[in-house]
Amino acid sequence: MLDKLRPEFKQMKGALFFNSVFGGGAYTFLLNLSKQFPVLIVDPRADSRSINGFTLQYIFKGEKQDFIVNDLDLVIEKLELEEICVNHLIYSNTIGSYIDLIIDLKHKYNLAIKVYLHDFYSICPSINLLDYKAEFCNIPSNSSCNACLEKYDNPVNTLTFNKSEVLKTKELHQNNILVWRNMWRKLFDEASYFILPSNAAAELWGKAFPEYSKQITILHHDLSYLSAICQHKNEAMLPFYQVYVIGDLAEHKGSGIIHGILELIKINKLNICINIIGAYDGSLFVNTPYLKLHGRFEHDIIANILNNKDINCFIMPSICPETFSYVTQEMMATGLPIIAFNLGAQAQFLSKYESGILVDEINPQKVFDEVFKLYQSHKQLMYDGLFNSRKTSVINDFIRKYELCLIENEKLYALLRDNQLKDKLSSVEREFNCVKQELKNVYNSKSWQVTKSLRIFMRFLKR
Repeated sequence: MLDKLRPEFKQMKGALFFNSVFGGGAYTFLLNLSKQFPVLIVDPRADSRSINGFTLQYIFKGEKQDFIVNDLDLVIEKLELEEICVNHLIYSNTIGSYIDLIIDLKHKYNLAIKVYLHDFYSICPSINLLDYKAEFCNIPSNSSCNACLEKYDNPVNTLTFNKSEVLKTKELHQNNILVWRNMWRKLFDEASYFILPSNAAAELWGKAFPEYSKQITILHHDLSYLSAICQHKNEAMLPFYQVYVIGDLAEHKGSGIIHGILELIKINKLNICINIIGAYDGSLFVNTPYLKLHGRFEHDIIANILNNKDINCFIMPSICPETFSYVTQEMMATGLPIIAFNLGAQAQFLSKYESGILVDEINPQKVFDEVFKLYQSHKQLMYDGLFNSRKTSVINDFIRKYELCLIENEKLYALLRDNQLKDKLSSVEREFNCVKQELKNVYNSKSWQVTKSLRIFMRFLKR
């Protein structure tokens, strides 16, 4: 296999990456690079090692192939490599031994080491700078970090993702943040370059490792794929205000925030629906009109998904600072309003985005307040369009009755969906049918220019 790859790597200047993440932004970054030149990945996770040696993955222009080599010396010699790139060492039970291996290869073959930083794992094993209380720590003093690491042993802490990583790497950090960071310094002292995807990420990383500030390069990820996402020039006019969230929702990605917003929508009985494109474990609102799950998706079809959805606004609910956030860039490509917390790269990008709304306090109520403002504006815009006719009073009467019926509770919503609402509302049946007939007359009149929003309301009525 290496003999086959040799001409290609030499001609196209292929690269060797140590990478343990095969999903999310870090892997997407490698997939984008592989469109330009061949990439060979060494997987440093303990379970990737075979009896025979190292598991490697070759990717180039959509082609992928896994194979095994006895040792990495053969790879470097055959492909005549001049540098080693470190993309990620997370999830490896032997990080220290891989750092030693990389350093040994550097000195043996006079290689350069280039380190790409996609998160804050080298600063803290919690990965996302969330402390034991699931709050952004902003990199406090070493003593505060040590106290926080010790508190992760508390079983009351339920931040599963961060807690599992802190506890899994306890032998490496020993509840001492300097022990952890000095392990990484051993690698960083040998590196020539540090590549970070945003100024916001570089500023945070520089707080923990200021000695490498002159070696930092800011390199935004490839965003050429965003050109396929169309701007939503006209606001979606639907009975429910459509709020979208992109990406899998774990605690650090804001699952708790979304749950809190759903609770507030239900309490206030609002025609607002949260749509999640990605994984979400919360099941409480699944059978309600307030939540719609679209499932997980492949990154290369996100443009098609966004181009074919009726969207009013986005929430970017991460409670941790992102180093780049493809998701934020994808939302921005639509031109629609985006609500996010004021931290990380997401805030850096949205602060320059005309429709960006940054929330300073990490709290579901604060995000809900911003969604509600947008919803009220949308509602007024919808009413203004629908009521602009000779039959204003009839339309107004219908809309308000329709809305009251719809948001009364989830059972009425289900009845409306199954075309059984009329039977359950016998006390107001005559009035309901009267409004229905008046609306039908308006719909059929030549003077009425049928709008998209009215057609949607008619479809809901006929269900």
